[in-house]
Amino acid sequence: MGIAQAFKGLDLSRAKEILFSKYKYTQGKPGRPPNNPVGMILSIVLMLAKDYSTRDIEAFLKRDKFWRRLLGFKKKEPDHTSFSDFLSRIGVETFAEVFKILLQQLVDMGVMQSDIVAVDSTIVLATRNDQDARWTKIRNKENFWV
Repeated sequence: MGIAQAFKGLDLSRAKEILFSKYKYTQGKPGRPPNNPVGMILSIVLMLAKDYSTRDIEAFLKRDKFWRRLLGFKKKEPDHTSFSDFLSRIGVETFAEVFKILLQQLVDMGVMQSDIVAVDSTIVLATRNDQDARWTKIRNKENFWV
């Protein structure tokens, strides 16, 4: 089963309830309607499944009408900043709760695997004028340092 078929088979009732509770917009009243919150969270799941960035998923949705419709974006696909705005609006706890609901259904369908992933990283503080980071501006792959 492909991910598109799996998305069609998801029970989104609980996810809708949780996500729509974070919005105040009422149809027919003043204000711009938000992007479909369920489509936004499914776009993020798709983004993670395909290892896309927010700009990649924006470009993908621009050129693929099937996925735009499947995710519930009728008039226009979200741009890359819409994903940051969406995540800020719903918060980390809500995202984790909804993501867990969707991921469990996808694992049960056999579309995704629930493996442990560990990431080792170090926070590096830098500024725009950081002279020690000048090697990142070089395009030559063989010589990383100036």
